[in-house]
Amino acid sequence: MKIQTLHIFDFDGTLVDSSHRYRVKENGKIDLEYWIENAHKVLSDIPLPMMSFATSLPGGHSGVIATARLWCTLTKVFCKRHNINLPVIARKGREDCRPGAALKIAGIKRLLNLKQYREVKELHIYEDNADYLNALMLGFPGYICRAHFIPSNQGY
Repeated sequence: MKIQTLHIFDFDGTLVDSSHRYRVKENGKIDLEYWIENAHKVLSDIPLPMMSFATSLPGGHSGVIATARLWCTLTKVFCKRHNINLPVIARKGREDCRPGAALKIAGIKRLLNLKQYREVKELHIYEDNADYLNALMLGFPGYICRAHFIPSNQGY
């Protein structure tokens, strides 16, 4: 069956609750130092209801995780434990300092150029960050884009 619809899932705050290792600085930005210091707690992240949808998409639909997080070994273990087997777009390393939305858009565009995704006409974007969601909605002219804002205590 040809893939005609791609579902794009943010990870933190959308598929998993990782708020136990998340905090915001006084300026309203994520405290990345705190996030990095607590990366060893990844296995304590909690699956959110959207995860069961993401792992059981109907025929003709495919999913991808697009996250600004660094995809570490512990995250891979977490995904294996929770049967999350989707392609992943994530930071390549700590030196990858691209803005999150730009990172996601570039990765998704590369994915859409692959043979198995050439028939995709519709994108469903699930995101807890309104700024990222708006940027992603504008990043794919020529596609039907559907926005799904997922409120969380991690989005900003």
